[in-house]
Amino acid sequence: MTDEEPGAEEPDDSPSGAGVHASGPRSASVGTNYGTVKTGDEWFLNVVPGTRLDHAAVQLASGIRARLEREIGRRKLHSPEPIRVRWSRTGRPVQARAEVLGLEQHGLRGDVTEISALIRTLPKRQAVVLGKPGSGKSVLALLLARDLLSEPRPDQPVPVLLSLSSWRPRITLRSWMVRRIAELQPELADRREFGRNAVARLVDAGRVMPVLDGLDELPRELHAHAIEAIEQTVGEGVPLLVTCRTTEYEESVKETGGYLTKAAVIELEPVEYTAAISFLDRSQPAGQHRWDPVFDHLRAAPESVLGRALSKPLMLDLARAAYRSPGTDPGELTKIGSQDRLESHLLERFVPTVYAEDPGCRYRPGKARRWLAFIARQMQAHDTVDFAWWQIESGITGLLGALVYGAVGGWFVARLWGADAGVVLGGLAALLVFAARRFARAGIGSLFLTDDAPRGLRSVLFRYLVLDVLLAGAVAALIGFGAWSWLRGEVRAPSDAVRDLSIALAAGVGCASLFNSPWGSYQVSRAWLGLTNQLPWRLMRFLDDAHDRGVLRQTGVVHQFRHIRLREELSGSLRKPGPYKGAADAVNWSTRSQLRRKILLFAMPPAVQLWTLSVGLVAIIFPTLFTADDAPLDYSSGDRPLERVEYVCADVGPDSYSPSCTEVRFLDWRLRTPHSVQRTDLKMAEPKGGTKPISAFAGRLEATGCAGASIEVTMIVQGMASRFVMAAGDADRAQERTRLPRPVEPVGVQASTTLRRLDQEPCETQLSWRFPGVHFDDWAGIRQRLEAESRGAS
Repeated sequence: MTDEEPGAEEPDDSPSGAGVHASGPRSASVGTNYGTVKTGDEWFLNVVPGTRLDHAAVQLASGIRARLEREIGRRKLHSPEPIRVRWSRTGRPVQARAEVLGLEQHGLRGDVTEISALIRTLPKRQAVVLGKPGSGKSVLALLLARDLLSEPRPDQPVPVLLSLSSWRPRITLRSWMVRRIAELQPELADRREFGRNAVARLVDAGRVMPVLDGLDELPRELHAHAIEAIEQTVGEGVPLLVTCRTTEYEESVKETGGYLTKAAVIELEPVEYTAAISFLDRSQPAGQHRWDPVFDHLRAAPESVLGRALSKPLMLDLARAAYRSPGTDPGELTKIGSQDRLESHLLERFVPTVYAEDPGCRYRPGKARRWLAFIARQMQAHDTVDFAWWQIESGITGLLGALVYGAVGGWFVARLWGADAGVVLGGLAALLVFAARRFARAGIGSLFLTDDAPRGLRSVLFRYLVLDVLLAGAVAALIGFGAWSWLRGEVRAPSDAVRDLSIALAAGVGCASLFNSPWGSYQVSRAWLGLTNQLPWRLMRFLDDAHDRGVLRQTGVVHQFRHIRLREELSGSLRKPGPYKGAADAVNWSTRSQLRRKILLFAMPPAVQLWTLSVGLVAIIFPTLFTADDAPLDYSSGDRPLERVEYVCADVGPDSYSPSCTEVRFLDWRLRTPHSVQRTDLKMAEPKGGTKPISAFAGRLEATGCAGASIEVTMIVQGMASRFVMAAGDADRAQERTRLPRPVEPVGVQASTTLRRLDQEPCETQLSWRFPGVHFDDWAGIRQRLEAESRGAS
């Protein structure tokens, strides 16, 4: 099994109470002795005992049948009957020759009620359904799947209706089908009841019939890829139905030469005016004659604007829905002189009609249309036909997240360096977080993972909340501990101030991290969009309600508008979806890619925040470290060291005759014999550091000469001593070796050095002090500020 292929094939002969027998991989043969039983609203196959895989097939058929019946009820396809859309063999050059498909004696004519019979009688049992926009392709696919399950046959796999709009070639079509079916029927993940990878084994055994709707809803450049993937994935003898717009399929075949070699191709015909009249007449109560002006118009002018519009099943169904109320007048349709205007009129009336006809509806038509329009614009912005709740993100989310983090960083810096520095660094932090967030979003998109999808919104949000809280806590603990270590060890601030400041910083960073997390971003976006009335507060309830009313349809974990034309009308755009964007990209990753992106999804916000804090602190601390003044020390009394000066020069350019030189001053002590001692008093001129206290000696110490020699060095300033040992060959910054237990005031400075050899080596060694001097405390201002606050608090 590869990382891209979930569910390797696994033989499973464990007995179960249901039985549909598969003869092997890619085989479509199934066992006999089964029929259909209905219990309440549940449909299932009643079969003889068999394997756990047989039981999985029964479970899948039962769940799919129930789902299809609900969808047909939502769309009112049997109120009172489906539109009689007729189909016939295509005359376009988009299929194999008739003798190759075994169609020499096949008439290939019928209507939507006969599509299941077509699939069963085709020699290769595969078909492509072509039609113009709004011609009823999706309804035909829906009715086919339901009809096949209503009258199961011994050689029939389970038909599963899948929307092709969400497939992308980064994973195989087989893997995509497995994941989509697993989303539709999550119960099949029960290993104890169905065995491991039940869905994958059903697909591999040829016991699933793909009913693939909407090939044209893929980006145009993927049409040929999809046709090739279907051809390679669906084996000989496995039934198949694919729907596509006529123009898109024909253009793909002409451009690439690729087509489905085992599929007969049929085309949907426009609805005849007599069928349209019959459909509308049967949809109104007996004794009503509101539609008579429309019927008279159609009989008199079948090719009129109204006749052409109502020859499309979509517009015919919208007309029925828009004028269902007794208070409406369908006759006004005869007065609209443009087909585009007439179709837009029907689309505009659809949403207000389906919401206004229910007096107890919690959503007013105006608000429902506004919210649906926002959803349509979101889909258009993502260049997708899918709407996924996890992609919701308002423009204010990134700005607020950056401001929250900037406020936390600015507050911390203001406590240490003052208000001016806090404003500067807070603004810098906000800017960096905002820029990094936008960069990250552009690189990884709005992330969500298929593995989590079947769990539902509440479960997924809870899982994300837990992960985000853990990560935010880890970031808070890391930042808090770092601040405590630095303030206590380097700054040497009062312990109570260090404790309070570290805890407050950790809490602020944790809240900012949670605010900027995926869970936080979703909650902020949802709250903002609810406050601004762009979306309802309870989004999922609204989506479910729109689904029940037939405005939306649900495919897997995403929602789609029932008709693309409706989405285009609501979004105000007729632009088709572009390539490789939207929810499809968010839910179709390989297993390895899912793991990488899941890690990236949760690690990105804290990583951005840590990076921003580091950059901000370096921006303040770096100048402090390299602009501090050290005061030089000169010989005063005692053992006199050798004083020397060296010049380090560097050419400033190839034609330069006056190189730039730096004066380097040294004090050298020579200890010629074992146990020798030298003591020297030093004096300091007026300190350049002003009132800053002294925290250490400055410069660089280096021991050279006698191998094996060791020198005990004692350096004292203002009575505070530092003592350490250096061996021959050692070199180090004096500041690292001579840090005082506590800083001392730079008034009347008295300093001394005492050098004592500890070894027995009979040779001379030397200690050199480069840039001899004292180092002023870089953090005195912070310490004094915190000490003052501590005294004030006490």
